[in-house]
Amino acid sequence: TIGKGAVIVAEAARRANVPALFVGEGPAESAIRAANPDAEIRGWVAPEEVAGLIASRARVLLAPSRWPETGPLTVYEAMAVGVPAIGSTTSGAAEKIVDGSTGFVVEPNVEAVAEALARAFPIEAARLLGAAAYDHYWRNAPTPANHAAALFALYHDMLARGP
Repeated sequence: TIGKGAVIVAEAARRANVPALFVGEGPAESAIRAANPDAEIRGWVAPEEVAGLIASRARVLLAPSRWPETGPLTVYEAMAVGVPAIGSTTSGAAEKIVDGSTGFVVEPNVEAVAEALARAFPIEAARLLGAAAYDHYWRNAPTPANHAAALFALYHDMLARGP
């Protein structure tokens, strides 16, 4: 949708002269096509196909949401396979990305996203950022066991402090 930053991605990719692939469909499709006539829009695909597309076709994943949201799962999916992400300062993606190391955290506007994309897209930069993203993700992957351990530690600390 428009609030998720799809049109920002389309315009930023056009300005940075890099290919753009969109998965899904919705009311932003005509605006995406207007902003970047060369953008590829795949429509809806099965979740496992999204993961495959990220692993096989993405050099950088963009998630420049303009909405204050918890963050897209695609950022985790990208990091898990060694693809860096560019996320916005207004979403939870900013908490998942180590700015300048595993990707970039930027304001959700065309200029900032295009600049970050131009920095991250060259193959060597994407490889370095992607390797760091992969290591960062797998060092503490969001598995149920790791989530439970983190919650246990949090509750333990809270109880130790008292009321």
